[in-house]
Amino acid sequence: MTADALKSLSITDLDATPVVQHTAGQGAPGSLKAVSDYVTPTTGGLGSTSSTYKMVRVPTQVKLKELKIISAQLDSNGTPTLAVDVGAYYSDSTVDGTASANQGNAVNAAANDFGDNVLIASAAGISATDVLTNFGADKRNKALWDALGLSSDPGGYFDIVVTVEATAATAVSAIMGLEARYVW
Repeated sequence: MTADALKSLSITDLDATPVVQHTAGQGAPGSLKAVSDYVTPTTGGLGSTSSTYKMVRVPTQVKLKELKIISAQLDSNGTPTLAVDVGAYYSDSTVDGTASANQGNAVNAAANDFGDNVLIASAAGISATDVLTNFGADKRNKALWDALGLSSDPGGYFDIVVTVEATAATAVSAIMGLEARYVW
């Protein structure tokens, strides 16, 4: 067997002459920040695939490192079916620098940029679910606008939105939170 002896791009660049410096959170140290908030979905909302929950707002330039849904039991059925998509939408604010033509629209038509069909807590108690299932290590080292496939920074902010993909078999109205950790 052949052994690997690989270096990441940042290590390769630090070993170069002259040294190539990377930006914070993209191969260079940076301060990790977090934003979190929560909603309390209704049982009716958890039973509708038209339900959307705007959870947190982040600048378009952040490097998203971690994204978790923290929830109580939202589907108490013995065979739970509640699943969500987690995606980026342009902020709907008229005062944060988001272009008016983009406000409130999904960044990508699929609207599940981070996690698709993510199963949500069904057991009693609080659980945390990593939702960056569609967001590999390469994307976590790019500015969010770039990681989402945009050709340039649109400026302003993105809302991270949870949408119901598969309705709850037995919906329970309980707290659903989202925490985003990023470098900026």
